[in-house]
Amino acid sequence: MRDDAIRELAEFSALKSLCLCGCYSVSEKGFEFLSNAKFETTLNYLDVRLCPKFTDNNLRHISAFTTLAHLVLSECDELTGESLKKENFLSLKRFEILHCPKLQRSPFVNWLGAVHNLHELRISLARVDDAFIRQLNHCENLEILQIGQLHPALTNDPQDQYAYEDGLTRTEYVGSSFLQFRAKGKLRELSLSHLDALEPSLSFLKDFSALEKLRLVNCGRVTAKKMRGGQLEHVLKKFQLSGKNSGFDDDSMKELSKFTELSALMLENCTSITTAGFLQLGEFLSKKKMETLMIGHANNFTDAVLKLLKEFTKLYRLILRNCTALTGKGFEDFPPTSRLAELDLSRSNNIEDASLKHLAKLAKLMYLNLYGCEKVTGEAFADFGDPHLSLRGLNLRGTSFSSENTFPLLSRFWNMLPRELLYSQT
Repeated sequence: MRDDAIRELAEFSALKSLCLCGCYSVSEKGFEFLSNAKFETTLNYLDVRLCPKFTDNNLRHISAFTTLAHLVLSECDELTGESLKKENFLSLKRFEILHCPKLQRSPFVNWLGAVHNLHELRISLARVDDAFIRQLNHCENLEILQIGQLHPALTNDPQDQYAYEDGLTRTEYVGSSFLQFRAKGKLRELSLSHLDALEPSLSFLKDFSALEKLRLVNCGRVTAKKMRGGQLEHVLKKFQLSGKNSGFDDDSMKELSKFTELSALMLENCTSITTAGFLQLGEFLSKKKMETLMIGHANNFTDAVLKLLKEFTKLYRLILRNCTALTGKGFEDFPPTSRLAELDLSRSNNIEDASLKHLAKLAKLMYLNLYGCEKVTGEAFADFGDPHLSLRGLNLRGTSFSSENTFPLLSRFWNMLPRELLYSQT
């Protein structure tokens, strides 16, 4: 899309939604055509992410859109936020401004103090601390909040280097301001990323009475050992912890086992969890409600742990990536009535054909990913046949599968894989 196309779009008088995502060829002058757009009193949604030439001057022009409720400005390289004024964008309910390396904190915070109707905010800044979190108290209607911290290499600001020191030596942590968070009775989703100074125990979250989804990515040495004791343990449904984390350990798993409503658990690179810690899955109060379980880069997740998952009667999605101690033998205890529909064992390179044969009885299995499972030859599929009508996706890349040797075995259900069959080039 080029500048002329924006000029033509500006003539539409009743436009309600406009997505200009990835318009690399549109110049600052091209975006200026929006300033006289005939839809300024009707537009509800505007997305200009990945538009490197969208500037503060352009942002000032669209502030005249009085009906704008959802604005996306992510990855606009030249945007500083200087044109954000207290009288602008007061109708916004959803605002996303992620990965804008020049975004300045001060003008954004000043504008935020005048906005009270935001329901969703997604933002990343060069520095995130408790002073910034306190400013969010003005947004008492927030239901979804995503906060990320940009790496100093992106911001060219040496003063922000302190935020990436080793969490072991830190004495001041981020998070205590959430204790006075006005929206903690309404917030449903919270995502925090690259906050290396995040208070490890997460005790500040235990009284968030509506929080259903919690996602933490590269947030230092999170232990999550003090989230219990409040309302959170009875409302949290989804917990995701990813990025290398040596703080989350066996005691953390024990604490998490007491949460009663968990339906999705995702743990990646939690290197301090031993096999004993993973065995705590059998003690989870929510195991009958668990629908999604993802464990990644866990050398201590064994077949003994896998056997416990037969008690997770609602388990629909199971992702066990890079679990190198796993052979798959634990699948023999899975009942034919299992609801398991998606199974990802990619790069768990000790998975064997003999173990995969037990999957033939799982009639609801739709997607099977064996990418990088080098010991898989394809012989296990001799036991897959007409009863396995639900299989729709199969990934055998990086295995020892040979289409020449095993085609007769696969021919029984080859036609059941009409769209997504992937195979190794051998």
